[in-house]
Amino acid sequence: MAGAVGFEPSTSILARLCSTLELRQHKLISCISLIFLSQKFKEIIKKLITCLLFIKNISKSYLLWYLNLMIKIIQTKHWINQAVTKNFALGCKSQIINVNKYFYDKNDIIATYGILRGTGEILQKATKYYYIDHGYFGSSKRSFNKDGKTILHNLDGYFRIVQNNLIHSGLGNFDDKRLKLFNIKFKIVRKSGEFIILSEPAKDISNFYKLTDWTNNTIRALQKYTDRKIIAHSRHSEIPLDKLLQHAWAFVSFQSTAGFKAMINGVPAHFTHDNLKNINSIENIESGLIDYQIFNNLAYGQWTMEEMKNGEMMEYL
Repeated sequence: MAGAVGFEPSTSILARLCSTLELRQHKLISCISLIFLSQKFKEIIKKLITCLLFIKNISKSYLLWYLNLMIKIIQTKHWINQAVTKNFALGCKSQIINVNKYFYDKNDIIATYGILRGTGEILQKATKYYYIDHGYFGSSKRSFNKDGKTILHNLDGYFRIVQNNLIHSGLGNFDDKRLKLFNIKFKIVRKSGEFIILSEPAKDISNFYKLTDWTNNTIRALQKYTDRKIIAHSRHSEIPLDKLLQHAWAFVSFQSTAGFKAMINGVPAHFTHDNLKNINSIENIESGLIDYQIFNNLAYGQWTMEEMKNGEMMEYL
């Protein structure tokens, strides 16, 4: 997944190390037969290639086994964290450690759900980790109470799994096979708009990233590039986001997954998080685009509880 720095887990490591062996065996052997070599020498090389391909398969199994030993899955007392981490642990056959009993080791690969109840402090130290949270689209149904706290109605939806970041950059070149499972009805890109929606980060996100006066700083930055009206929106807002999107020119946030909802509704999303500026930044607020390849990539970065449990996600992490 995108956003990784110096950490390439699971099968992707082996894919890079053995990239020269990715040609099918019979093609390699056919190429050798064209070289002007003695028959005996050709047979030796053929056997060598066969041996290397065998080693590749053995190495893949060993690498997965090794990574499973290295992954430390941090669990809290929160029921969602417990449910998600339990299924993730079953899928990657790794150990679960209570957050209060974990002692940080820089060599560990961390995996956990959410950034509250001690997990955020661990993630801030970690250099190699998997972060799990609600999906980009097709996530479990949820709402917010008057205090802005999340009310989750079920765990039937998708959960994003991100390598070394809290959110996927959207970069990649995946096909659309998995995206088709969601049956998303993309609206045509808006041609006009009355205002810009400014989605304020939740308190826990502001604390995690140490954001200072993000809303006012972002408004001042936007005013350098547009004179459109700016409407601040948060979990506490009375007007639903769906209603605002009907007349919006653009959606701006730090790293809210609601930005992908905006794009599905034909409204370009702009981000201030460094990992997402490649989608759209504040600087191009008047010329934002929607790249639908992003959704192909995100679809392979989010999984159901059952998919986590059976380990289907491991090949794509």
